[in-house]
Amino acid sequence: MDVKSVAKLNPSAPDEDVLDWANRENGILITLDKDFGELIFRLKKIHAGVILIRIDRFAVSGKIELLLELIRKNEQTLYKSFTVIQENLIRIRQVK
Repeated sequence: MDVKSVAKLNPSAPDEDVLDWANRENGILITLDKDFGELIFRLKKIHAGVILIRIDRFAVSGKIELLLELIRKNEQTLYKSFTVIQENLIRIRQVK
């Protein structure tokens, strides 16, 4: 698994540029930013997949554990999907 951080490469990049970059890398975008939902669903932007983490109570290490478990169990399903991780719920929605 190859992980790249937008925060290290260009922390002030607009959301559309971040999504374009993830697409060029053919990578699934992992974010805490709900604005990507609007880009995908309302504006119909092309994407390789987005995982939106919406858990406030967990420390970073807990969020990472949930994310790794999600990837282990659903690796094939995450591509071209919009996935939301919440405290007691994980929703994976295929987006065409």
